[in-house]
Amino acid sequence: MVGCNRGVVGDTTITMWDLSKKPISEIKAGDEFLAYDESNAERLNEKPRTTNEHGDFDINGTVDPNWLPGSGFDSS
Repeated sequence: MVGCNRGVVGDTTITMWDLSKKPISEIKAGDEFLAYDESNAERLNEKPRTTNEHGDFDINGTVDPNWLPGSGFDSS
């Protein structure tokens, strides 16, 4: 019988909510990562897109004035 590992290992890269990446071995309780919930079309827990003064994504920036709920933190 041949077995398959269906889990992830410590160096598997996880995309965080702000599009940064870190190995799964560094994920801690409370960390927020990128996910998609097909059952929640309203995206109630969506984070707004934040930008710097040049309009580029910036986790420490201000909410993009053109951002609307449902358009995604990355404007998707």
